[in-house]
Amino acid sequence: MMNITSLTKVKNLATIAVSLITWVTLLMQYYGSGVPVHYLLHNKDLAAFSNWWGGIILPAITWFLIARINQNILLQPTEQQQAFAKRILIGFVAAITWGVLLSAGFSFGYTQLSSTLFFGIPLIALFIKVYQEQFILGFVLSMSVVFGAILPLIFATLIGTVSAIVYHLVHFIITQIKNMNKTAS
Repeated sequence: MMNITSLTKVKNLATIAVSLITWVTLLMQYYGSGVPVHYLLHNKDLAAFSNWWGGIILPAITWFLIARINQNILLQPTEQQQAFAKRILIGFVAAITWGVLLSAGFSFGYTQLSSTLFFGIPLIALFIKVYQEQFILGFVLSMSVVFGAILPLIFATLIGTVSAIVYHLVHFIITQIKNMNKTAS
């Protein structure tokens, strides 16, 4: 059985882990070749975002999104909480995998791979609610290694919005068609 105490412990430990990893990475960058900046749309004429923002953004969104995930778990009937938490974890791992592949495709010059993965998300949104917290968190954390924290957060917000619209619009249309077929029968 899951309770608020155990879920709060998970949230706090995850936030601490993300904070430590982020700050160790930032310090290594600072004392190495310097903390990089990332440009919007990879264009130096547009806004630049320093990796330093990750020290604030990544722990904050980890804490916030896991708090929302915990609320969703607790809203489930007690006997379904474990299975629901397992589905959330699977979605989180899938989002991390997707983000790593997308980032690797971009970093190593496989633009066809990264473009396909990026624009494939709305297609997946037809079937899966990729705008949910576990997907957003996994996507942002995995892509922050390559793109810093701000750009993945901007893209995840846009992708989340588009995928929510796609998912709900398609399911609304399907429901309307089913209702029309029922009334026609």
